[in-house]
Amino acid sequence: MAKSSSLLEEEEVICRGPEDLILTSDGWIGQFSTHRYEGITQIFRMLHVRDITSIYFSKKTTLQKAFHLLLVSSLIVSTVLLFLYPISFGTDVFLNGFDIDRCQNVGTENWSCEQSSDNWIPFSGESLIMLTLIFPILLAILSNSEITDPRSVLIIQHKNGIMAQKQSGSGLWWIWGSSIAWIMFSSPSPGSGITTHLDVFFVGVLAILGYFILQFVKIEFSLDSNSNSPEINQVDLNSFHAELLAALELPDETGTTQQLVSVGNRLESELAEIRKRLDDQDAILTQIIPIYTDIFDVPTPWLGTAAIRLSTEMLLKHRLSQLLPGASKKHKSLRNYTDELRKHDNDLDSETLGSIETIISLGNQAAHGRGSSKEDYISALQKFVEVVEWHLENPTNEQG
Repeated sequence: MAKSSSLLEEEEVICRGPEDLILTSDGWIGQFSTHRYEGITQIFRMLHVRDITSIYFSKKTTLQKAFHLLLVSSLIVSTVLLFLYPISFGTDVFLNGFDIDRCQNVGTENWSCEQSSDNWIPFSGESLIMLTLIFPILLAILSNSEITDPRSVLIIQHKNGIMAQKQSGSGLWWIWGSSIAWIMFSSPSPGSGITTHLDVFFVGVLAILGYFILQFVKIEFSLDSNSNSPEINQVDLNSFHAELLAALELPDETGTTQQLVSVGNRLESELAEIRKRLDDQDAILTQIIPIYTDIFDVPTPWLGTAAIRLSTEMLLKHRLSQLLPGASKKHKSLRNYTDELRKHDNDLDSETLGSIETIISLGNQAAHGRGSSKEDYISALQKFVEVVEWHLENPTNEQG
């Protein structure tokens, strides 16, 4: 789990997947949106895991695996042939070109040389380019249908629609494209080999080196955006799916649709007494704490415990704002609000402080390690009820 210097104090990112999708430690799927404003999050939060109703991760069929193997094989074979073709005429021809004295129609498109038949690849340059262009592209087109597409797809059903993400394409396509550029640049012609184009060759090499040096400098001196932070674990779609399953505490059942149930419904009987104590205060709590319902609506105990911690923070912030109306509005942590109440709230007793400390401990564990058990969640919820009841039984001057 990464803590980037450009994130806010309480923000952590578990991983970054395809198309810069990120999964945060507090259960958000989003993307980075950089800006220059201090103290404002740079994470564009799109979907919270509490709003997910089901998850489906495709399982490759035999036909899809076969197409994938055929496509990868064609790309590898094509790339190797294209890179080797200019060298196949021999070192001397590769470096200096064909001997002009042994060539006909030099200077025209229909030139031919005796040495051109000496290569050990049984295709002309034009034929080889056509073969290595047509076959992989044809396979790519054929494998783009739903039946043959070899890419995995993650489908997330949520309350307002569907979020579908396909696996990124293979990097082999870039190497294959480079090999086409290579054969067009380095194929020998009468009196012209690779040495004739050394200036262009070295410019290309320097451009590639310059690109990698620039990327290194950006990483080392933190000049890049958040989305490219080296501190954030970059993963493929399979690993992103695995991290999402871990966040939702679901087993890996690739190829099946997994339905999610809220922790409130799952533990309905065990939470009945606690919820009864909170029912009468629902209207007040939802007004003070906008995310109050998340405590019961999220699908896992760790998310519920994290919601309890954040709800407690909002409650104490509200109470402190009533005690000190002129205090700074800058966001603080639950620990900061607790310390401020120690100084200014005469009604804060040791029992309530103990409840808050328990929530801080369990909440931090949930937010940073996703390690809360059902028992931790229920314990934190009981302490939250005690803090709520203390707040209502000891109104501030403004409440009174």
